Amino acid sequence: MLAMGLLSEFLVFSYLAANKLETAVERKTNKVNELLEKIPIVLLAIMMSSVGLILLFLISDYHLFTKYILLFQIVIFDLWVFFIETIKTHLINTLPEHI
Repeated sequence: MLAMGLLSEFLVFSYLAANKLETAVERKTNKVNELLEKIPIVLLAIMMSSVGLILLFLISDYHLFTKYILLFQIVIFDLWVFFIETIKTHLINTLPEHI
């Protein structure tokens, strides 16, 4: 059950990153990209990571496996958000060149 959850998380984030890359390479938009532009992804990641880190301190050490899985989820989520935001920043909204 845990493996299926991790696989589905990986597939969803891969799909979102692929849509961002498609937008950057082919210079066209789609509904998924428009949705990603409207959602403040970094703010959501900060809030979710903060809640996850607070939960790490609240969960008892008797549930160490749960704490490891939660920490793993926080790290993987933050890496994907960083990847998607990097695509948006450096490939889609590039800086103007100096003259």
